[in-house]
Amino acid sequence: AVVSHWTGDNTSLDAVGSNHASLISGATYAAGQVNSAFSFDGVNDRVQVADSPSLKLTHSLSIEAWVNCTSLPTEQSMILFRGDDRSGLDPYVLNVKPDGTVRFEIASLTGGTGVQTRLPLNQFVHIAATLDDATGEMDLYINAVLLAHTTTAVRPFANLDPNSSPGIG
Repeated sequence: AVVSHWTGDNTSLDAVGSNHASLISGATYAAGQVNSAFSFDGVNDRVQVADSPSLKLTHSLSIEAWVNCTSLPTEQSMILFRGDDRSGLDPYVLNVKPDGTVRFEIASLTGGTGVQTRLPLNQFVHIAATLDDATGEMDLYINAVLLAHTTTAVRPFANLDPNSSPGIG
């Protein structure tokens, strides 16, 4: 079942639940692949969602996004992550690296793993990252083409530190 869906269509409300977002530090809206989309200047703006029990995905999960990256970041840029202010303790992350790769990572309290592939620039692409709890298969797709795969025993941990600004970004 879909836990949350942020369309970015001139709203930061969760279209299927109560995990509503806030636009932070200048995040805006611009033309998207379908209607409007969130727009970020690559400096410090973001969309932020408070942590909730429905976001504690510890088994199977899928993250999907339409992304148009117009330049490479100078440091890791998040597409979506669940975490808190503690360094390196993010249960699930989808990000873009300065080398032009998009990476899907998951972490338990004792280890982590990830898959990555090249991200095309200056065009809208559909990214889908999946983890299948039953098989341990972790996949990364761009425009419905499987481009990275691994099998893992790692599963995302559930509880973030309530005193360290937990949430989705």
